[in-house]
Amino acid sequence: MATTTTAAAAAAASKNKPRTYSLIPRREIEALISEGRNIIIVDQHVLKVDGWMKYHPGGDKAIKHMVGRDATDEVNGYVFFPALFCGTSSIMNGAKYG
Repeated sequence: MATTTTAAAAAAASKNKPRTYSLIPRREIEALISEGRNIIIVDQHVLKVDGWMKYHPGGDKAIKHMVGRDATDEVNGYVFFPALFCGTSSIMNGAKYG
């Protein structure tokens, strides 16, 4: 019983900690793009959007235009807020651009 309580307490404590992000250097992002990955930056988060591009309502050309660039203004200006949290793109291992 003590083990279960300890595991539950540890799980609850981890939910309250702020998430930390590693930094991805520009050269690593450039390497991923040169390998054909579609990477954009939104609010300093590195997003891998390969699997989501076919679902983008504006078509994949709108995203391809922003590959390797900071798309924060475009996302904030054109994206309906709840769509940002639908889980269709992935933050690369919790990484931030820096």
